[in-house]
Amino acid sequence: MHDGTLKLEFVEGVCVAAWVNAGLDAFYERLFRSARRGIWRYPVSVDKGISALLFGCFWLEALSNSLLKSALDHMPLNPAATGGLWKALRKSRLIEKLDAIAGFADERSRRELNKLRKDIAKVVELRNRMVHFKDEDTKIARGLSLSTVEDVTTFFSEVPDPPLLRELKGRRARRHAIAIAATARWLSAAYECHLRELKRSEKLLPPPRR
Repeated sequence: MHDGTLKLEFVEGVCVAAWVNAGLDAFYERLFRSARRGIWRYPVSVDKGISALLFGCFWLEALSNSLLKSALDHMPLNPAATGGLWKALRKSRLIEKLDAIAGFADERSRRELNKLRKDIAKVVELRNRMVHFKDEDTKIARGLSLSTVEDVTTFFSEVPDPPLLRELKGRRARRHAIAIAATARWLSAAYECHLRELKRSEKLLPPPRR
């Protein structure tokens, strides 16, 4: 096995089960970070902006799915109920998954997610526009009368970038990359908070009857 992840289950010190997984979240993270560095080095490169935004969203989706599934597995429900919840949640939008994960965390985590919400919603909107090719023609001039070579040259030298491309390079692309990285950090922190709460609740439970 050269790539992917290996998961082991131990019961009383004995390994009783094993799973393999593609571990795509690690690949997506590396591709995102590489593209993000490219945005800073080559601010006019649309290619870097597209890669950072797409792979960044793939990374957040993979992280959200992994953390949400793990949180559900720790809930005191029977496997059928947990499985049903997971089937419903894994088809939901990224923002809805983030809200679900926030529900497992504390009030501070929920406030932090609210601060990220607008920026990450913009990132998701751009991702959807690219994935589903929802580009649009933007009228930049009307009533033109370009009759000379000089008129044509002057006009084309001042044509602005289409709105979608302006989001994929320079300052705006950097802002979107920052939002993705901040959301990834939030996911990790929210899940750590959930694990702490889980351990604390386990300590408060009465010992099982013998």
